[in-house]
Amino acid sequence: MLYFPTIEAHRRAQALLKERDIEVFEADFRLHDRYLMERFARGSLYFEGEAWARGGYTEYRQVRLKGAEVQPEFKVVSLDVECSGHRELYSIALYEHGVEEVLMVVSCQFYDSRSITCF
Repeated sequence: MLYFPTIEAHRRAQALLKERDIEVFEADFRLHDRYLMERFARGSLYFEGEAWARGGYTEYRQVRLKGAEVQPEFKVVSLDVECSGHRELYSIALYEHGVEEVLMVVSCQFYDSRSITCF
């Protein structure tokens, strides 16, 4: 495993090795991906470092990083659009835990439900 002090040094080394037809294993891994993999950061992570306020963002220096155990609560909405082969809209249905809503392009006279909206 070779490590370099800068990304530029890494790129120069890759170019020199390629010029000399020297095969480098795992050369297709991007540096930032390798950095995260070596620290077992797969999704969530913990970091600390010196924060520097910049124009519109915060830059961190001397960062220490490691994987973290965070379990996010995802919310998913299922969306179903029904239409004809001629692009005529029939209905749009939305479903999420605890929410069921159908928007239909018809007269509501035949539907007696709070979850169906007609227009």
